Amino acid sequence: MGIFIKVKAKKANWFQKAKETDCILDISSEQVKLQVNIIDITECDLKLIHAFREAI
Repeated sequence: MGIFIKVKAKKANWFQKAKETDCILDISSEQVKLQVNIIDITECDLKLIHAFREAI
C-alpha cells in the first residue's frame, strides 16, 4: 500500500497580474480606432488578455 500526497496546484491570480501590467492603447490608424470602438476593448481588457495569454 502506497502513501499518496495530494499537492495543491498553485493558483494563478489573473486579476492581480492584470493590475500589475502596464498597458497603453495607442492607435494611429483611424480604421483600427473604429474597430476598437465597435468591439469596445479597453485598456483593462487588454491587461486581462495579456494575463490569460500564458494559460491559453
